[in-house]
Amino acid sequence: MISVVGKNGNPVSVKINHQVEGGKFSPDGKYLVLYGQPLKVEPRNAQVTFLTLYAFGGGTKKGFARTYGAGIYSADFSADGKYLVVSSVSAIDVLDIASKNFEAHDPTYVPSFSMDACNKH
Repeated sequence: MISVVGKNGNPVSVKINHQVEGGKFSPDGKYLVLYGQPLKVEPRNAQVTFLTLYAFGGGTKKGFARTYGAGIYSADFSADGKYLVVSSVSAIDVLDIASKNFEAHDPTYVPSFSMDACNKH
C-alpha cells in the first residue's frame, strides 16, 4: 500500500503488487500510472516490469495493468489525458485510456498528438 497526494491535495492509498520505479499523474489528475519491478526481485534472472494505471474520482480503482518483458523507460500522458505512451526497451506503446486498447510501435515512433509537459515554477 502506498499513499499518494493528488491535485486536490487529498491523500489516497492505493495497493500495488510491484515496486515503484516511476510514475506520473495525468494532466487533469484523474489518472496515476506507476511502474516497476516485482516486489521480489531475483537478481540472477532478467525481470519483468509491471505497469498499473489507477483511476481517481468516485473511489480509487485499478483501471489497467500490463506486464512488460523488459524495462520501462517512461510512461507519459498526452496533453489532453486521453492517451498513455509507454516507452520500453523494445517498443513504444500507446494506450487509448477510454477503450483500453494498446497500439505497439517501433522504438523510434513519435506520437502525432501533443504530450504533457512538466511545468516547473
